[in-house]
Amino acid sequence: MIGLSLELRRGLGRWLVVPLALVGILYAYQIVPAGPPIWPIMVSALAYSVVLTGPLAAGVAALAGTRSHRRHMELIEQLSTQSSVLAGLAELGALLVWVFLAFNAVLVSLFVPAIFGATWSGPDGLRTLTTALGMLLYVVVGFIIGRLVPSRLTPPVVAIVLFAAAVLLNSNSSTYRWSLLLPVNQGFSDEFSRLNNAAFSGQLVWYVGIGLLLASGWAVHQAGPSRPGIVLVVAGLILTVSGVAIVVPQGGHYLRAGDYAVWTCRGNSPQICLHPALVDTFPDVIENVTPVAARLAGTPFAVRRAEQRPRGLGSRPTPGAVSFALDDTRPGSLALAGRELAVNALGDQDSCFAADATSDGYELAQLVGSWAAGDRSLYTPTTMAAGRARTWFLGIDDAARRRWLTQHEAAVRHCTLQYSAFR
Repeated sequence: MIGLSLELRRGLGRWLVVPLALVGILYAYQIVPAGPPIWPIMVSALAYSVVLTGPLAAGVAALAGTRSHRRHMELIEQLSTQSSVLAGLAELGALLVWVFLAFNAVLVSLFVPAIFGATWSGPDGLRTLTTALGMLLYVVVGFIIGRLVPSRLTPPVVAIVLFAAAVLLNSNSSTYRWSLLLPVNQGFSDEFSRLNNAAFSGQLVWYVGIGLLLASGWAVHQAGPSRPGIVLVVAGLILTVSGVAIVVPQGGHYLRAGDYAVWTCRGNSPQICLHPALVDTFPDVIENVTPVAARLAGTPFAVRRAEQRPRGLGSRPTPGAVSFALDDTRPGSLALAGRELAVNALGDQDSCFAADATSDGYELAQLVGSWAAGDRSLYTPTTMAAGRARTWFLGIDDAARRRWLTQHEAAVRHCTLQYSAFR
C-alpha cells in the first residue's frame, strides 16, 4: 500500500486525468444527437469515447512501463524492500486509479443529463461495467508491453496499433466476429435496440481474465514461480478461455435490434405514436406530421396511425400504421420525419428501384411524393413532359386530386405511373 500511495503522488497518471477526461467527453458527444437525452445512446457514447481514450491511456501506460528502464532504475527496484514486481504493480495500480477517475468524469458528463432529462429506461449496468473494464484493460496491456519492450518508440506504437486495431476489426466484415475481443465495444444502441447480454457477459469475463493473466504472468516472469502467482495465472487463463468461448459464437453482434416498442400515442387524426424516450418532442412531430395526413385524407393512402420506427432494420410499422424515423430533434430531422411519412404512406417505394422499374415511374413518384410531403423543392422536373405533369397535378383542386389518387392507387403504390395519367 505504501508503494501505491507513493505512485499515486508521483506517477505519470495524475497528469493524465484532466486531458483524458476532456478528450473522452468531446469524443463521446459526437455521437449524442440533439434533443432529450436517451439512456441507450448515452451508454453507447460512453463506450464510443473509449475508442480514442483507451489507446491514449495505453500509450501513457506504456510510457510509464518504460520509465524504470529509461532511468536505469531496474537495479534499485530489485534491491528495494518492495522488489521490482511490487514496484511495478504499484505503478500499474496507480495508473488504473487515475484512468478510472478520468473514465468516471466522462461517465458523469453523459449520465447526469440523462438522470435529469431522460423520460424512459435507465443506464445499462452490464455494458457500463464492461466499458469501464475495457478501459482499464487498455492500461494493463500498455503497461505490460512497456515493461517488456522498454523502447522510446513503444508508447506511440502501442497507442497507434491499438487504435488501428479497434477501427479495422470493426470495419472489416471478415474480422468483425473478433471485434468483441477488443477492449472497446463500438456498438451503437438507440431506444429501439436491445443489447445482446450474452456478448457483454462474455466480454466481462474475457476482460477480467486477460487482464489478470497479463498482470500475474508478468509478475511470475519477473519474480519466478510461486504458489500465489501460479494460482492467479491459472485463474486468469480459465477466465480468458471462458470469455472467448462465450464471445466468439456471438459473431461480433452486441445488439438484438428491432423489437416493437411500447408506444406513447396521442391524437386520432392521425394517431401519432412515439417511443417513450421522445415524448417531449410530440408538439414538433405533430406540427410536421399532421399536414401530411391532411393532404392524404380521403384517399386510399390516408394516414390513421403514424409510428416512429428506427431507420433501416426494424422499420416496418405495426399493421395499419405508417412509419417514419426520427434520429434527433433538429429542425431538419423533424421535417425529414414528415417527408418519410409521406413517402411511406404512398406505398412500396422499393419498387421504384426494381430491375424492371422505369425512369418515368420513378420521376412521377417523386412528383407525387413531394406534393404529399408539402415541399415542392423535393422535386425538379427533368423533362418538358414532367414539367407539364407537375403543372397539371398541382393545378387541380383537392377534391379532384383525391379522386385521381383513388383512381391511380395501384400505379402510385407500385411506382408505375405514366405521363398519360396526368391529364
